[in-house]
Amino acid sequence: MPGTPRCRCVRVCQSPVLIRGPGRRRACSHRGLALQEVADGMRVMYERVAGIDVHKDMIKVAIRSPGDKPWTRKTEILEYRTFYGVLQEMARELRRRGVTHVVMEASGVYTEPVYYALCEQDFTEVAVINPVHAKALKGHKTDAKDCARLAELFECGLLRGSYIPPAEQKEVRDLTRYRIKTVQARTSEIQRLGKALESAGIKLGSVASEITGKASTAMIEALIDGERRGGVLADLAIGRMRSAGKLADLSMALTGRFTGHHATLCRLHLDRIKLLGDAVGGLDDRIAAGAARWPQARPDRRRRDLHQADADPGRLVRDPGPRPAAGPVQPAGAPLRRAEEPGREEKGDHRDRAHPAQDRLPGPQERHPVPGPGRRLLYPAELC
Repeated sequence: MPGTPRCRCVRVCQSPVLIRGPGRRRACSHRGLALQEVADGMRVMYERVAGIDVHKDMIKVAIRSPGDKPWTRKTEILEYRTFYGVLQEMARELRRRGVTHVVMEASGVYTEPVYYALCEQDFTEVAVINPVHAKALKGHKTDAKDCARLAELFECGLLRGSYIPPAEQKEVRDLTRYRIKTVQARTSEIQRLGKALESAGIKLGSVASEITGKASTAMIEALIDGERRGGVLADLAIGRMRSAGKLADLSMALTGRFTGHHATLCRLHLDRIKLLGDAVGGLDDRIAAGAARWPQARPDRRRRDLHQADADPGRLVRDPGPRPAAGPVQPAGAPLRRAEEPGREEKGDHRDRAHPAQDRLPGPQERHPVPGPGRRLLYPAELC
C-alpha cells in the first residue's frame, strides 16, 4: 500500500503498479536527490529516459521520469510522424523535458533518421539496441508497450547500445556494400551471357579462361554482327589463345546455332556488363577518396613479434644475457635438456623432468600481458 516502506512503485501510467519486496529506504524524490531503487534492489541509473518504438510512418515515445510522489515513476507516451522536421521537433521537445538518455530498437533504415535527428541535440546517450536483447529479458513485450518497456529496462542499465559508426564512416560503408552488390550483379550477368552462348551451341567458355576478356568479347561482338564462320571468329584471338591447339579448338567451339534471338540476348548482357563494370570503377574511386580521410594504421612492432611468438613459441627472441661457456654441440631437432643437478643421474626417474616443448615456451614475464578485469553485462538474476 502507498506509504508502506516495503512497497515499491515500478511504473506509474494513469495508475501506479506496486510490487512488494524487501527494500531499503534509499529512494528519494526527484528534486535533485539520489536516484531511486525499484523492484528488489534494481537501481534506477538514469532519472529521465525516453524509449522510442520506430515504425515506417510513425514513432511512439515513452518518457520515464520521477513521479509526483516519492517512490514513484511515471510514464508518458507520445506519438509523432516520421517526417524529418517532425523528428527534429521531437528531439527538441525531449530536451525541454529534461531527458538525458534515449533508447530505441534497431529497425533497419527506419532507425537512421530518428537516430541522426536525436544526435543533433546534446543528449548524454542515444542508444540503438539489438531487439533480441530486449526480448531475452524477462517480461512481456508487445507492440503497444514496446517504447515503455525499453525505457524501463534502459533506466536500470539492463540494455546495451550497439555500435553506430560516425556519419563519414557510414558513407564509406554504404558505398562499400553497394559495390559488393554491384559486383554480384555483374557476375550474374556474366553467367547469363554464358548460358545464352551454351544455348546457342557456342562453347567459348570451354576454351577461353573467361568469356568477358578482350578477345572473347570481340568474338561475341562478331557473332552479334552476323559472322558465323568459326575460322574467321577464331582468328580474332590474341596472346596465348593463338597457339595451334587453341585456334583449332576455338574454330570448333565458335560453330553453333547462333540465331537472332541469341544475338539480342548477348547484346543486352554485354551492355549490362559494361554498365556495371563502369559503376564498379566509379565506386572504387569514391571509396578510395572517402577512406583517405583516415590515416593508414602502421603495424605495431611489439604486437607483430607477439603474434609471431603465438605462431611459433620457439621464435620468441629473449635477452640472451652473458654468453655461457662453450659446451658440446647439441644435435639439431633434439629437445632442450635441463642442467644436471647434484646427485641426479642421467638415467634416473624422468617423471619430474619438464616436457621438451616447455623448454621452448616463453616465461611468465615474456608472454602476452594479461588484460585487467573488463566489463560484462549483468543479467537481472545477478543484479537482484
